[in-house]
Amino acid sequence: MRKEQRLKQMRDAGNSWAEIAKTFPTRTEGSVKKHWYKDMHYAEFAEDESQALLNAIKDYENNKWKVIGQKVGKPAKACEQYAKEHFPDLFASTKRRFDTFRKVRIVDWSV
Repeated sequence: MRKEQRLKQMRDAGNSWAEIAKTFPTRTEGSVKKHWYKDMHYAEFAEDESQALLNAIKDYENNKWKVIGQKVGKPAKACEQYAKEHFPDLFASTKRRFDTFRKVRIVDWSV
């Protein structure tokens, strides 16, 4: 199970941040909470938001997540993560370019 999926399931089940953090041995309670609110909490998109995101990606190029996020009213990281999961064909040939232009701090949640 992906780390983000486990975090979401535990949060949705009502687990405390302390309980959740115990399942991520290399993370503090604060870092898990910050990851949830900054990167994941807004990652759920309604159908019209999903379409707006797809349109913004096409309009603003797939490496301009800040502009795309502003266009659809969601955080840049949430837009990026959602787009990669739901529109993978858009990124198949641009993965290297896409990652090169990232301006966010990359946190490895696989540890």
